[in-house]
Amino acid sequence: MKTNKNLSVSFKITSSILVTFAAIFCVISVLIYSSVHGLLMKEVESRLSDTYGQISLDDLNGYDNIKAAIDDLGQKLEMTAFSPRGEVIYSNHARRATGLSSAEGFSEIRIDGGGEGEGEQADHYLIYRSPVLSVTPSLIIQISKDLEDEDRFFRILLEGLIIANLLGVGLAAFIGYGIGRRILHPVDMVTGKARAISAEDLTQRIPPSGTNDEISRLIDAFNGMLDRLEGSFEKQQRFVADASHELRTPVSVIQGYADMLQRWAKESPELLEESLDAIKTETRGMKSLIDRLLILARSDTKGLSLQLCETDLSSMIREMAGQYPGGETSRIGAEMPEQLIVLCDGDLIKQLLRILIDNAIKYSPRESPIEITARKDSLNGTCSVSVRDHGLGIEEDHLPRLFDRFYRVDDARGREEGGAGIGLSLAKEICHAHGGSIFVTSTAGEGSVFTFNLPLNIN
Repeated sequence: MKTNKNLSVSFKITSSILVTFAAIFCVISVLIYSSVHGLLMKEVESRLSDTYGQISLDDLNGYDNIKAAIDDLGQKLEMTAFSPRGEVIYSNHARRATGLSSAEGFSEIRIDGGGEGEGEQADHYLIYRSPVLSVTPSLIIQISKDLEDEDRFFRILLEGLIIANLLGVGLAAFIGYGIGRRILHPVDMVTGKARAISAEDLTQRIPPSGTNDEISRLIDAFNGMLDRLEGSFEKQQRFVADASHELRTPVSVIQGYADMLQRWAKESPELLEESLDAIKTETRGMKSLIDRLLILARSDTKGLSLQLCETDLSSMIREMAGQYPGGETSRIGAEMPEQLIVLCDGDLIKQLLRILIDNAIKYSPRESPIEITARKDSLNGTCSVSVRDHGLGIEEDHLPRLFDRFYRVDDARGREEGGAGIGLSLAKEICHAHGGSIFVTSTAGEGSVFTFNLPLNIN
């Protein structure tokens, strides 16, 4: 059976209730009619059998007193006495009595009403026929009951049930429509609110219904979706604004030095050298920023693509510690096993380590040590790497947002130190892509410890 997809939910609810109640009403009507019909017919049968019982118990003394007995007991019944050969001995309704039935026991028959018109209604009889053995010679008694009154009652009962069914179905349709509208009212409200919400205004919410039904859960889910959308839009807008701000500064610096070169570079070789060095520095910073932004953008869309291979983290840490200028290298100390093999993306893990080591160098005094510790937990199949500095430390209020994009503790720890506020957010994305985690513990004025955990085998 094909369903019309354009039908409203309200119509479907109403029609479902209508069909259900119509079926229930029909079943109840059939049961009522069958029960009443069966009870009434049993009562008629009982009356016929009781009458026969009285005749069979009477001492009729042959056929002499048959007429008196039939007239006495059959005042409202049609009774006929037959001889064993089928001859009518006596009948109190001679016109209809003879030959109605030849079978013993109860039977129902219909005969013509006796009129000559074509539309004459047939008469309906219930007949009881049985021999009376107490009379000598024996005879057969046939007792008939005209069921005209009973048939009229059954017609009235049937008409009443049909009318009651029609009224019940109409009431069910009305109730079903009301229930459908009441159920779907919150859905209509949700629809109206959803149409009113646009990307420019995601602050609107649907008021809770105060119940714990499906509609309430739908409203909660819809409001939750709006919360996530609003948060995503805010992050996107903040990301674009912060990225524009971070890129505008080096572009302005480059443009300023370019103007200086155009005006005075020919007359001052020192100014030319200074300008070119500054342009190179800002260009490298822009390249690093753009590379990190691209990695974060890919992470947002389809996740980081990992090129997995077995990597010795101990060897990587030793190599990276030796790549910094001499004065910085002497500050970096490492404590780790001789070999620490991890299945990971070596380039991304190297970038993660560089972010943490660069931050430790930037935000700690030049003479203070930087300690790198790597450990292996064979029992849990993980490893952990910590980078500790003894610098300024971070206030506790800033720690929850430290890994947010473009978040900086203060402006002094931003542009002047060359940071853009996306390094730690990138470090977090790299850890999560490997199935690991990263966290920080810090005390203001004492320093910070950044620790990341990785599974030894990402598979």
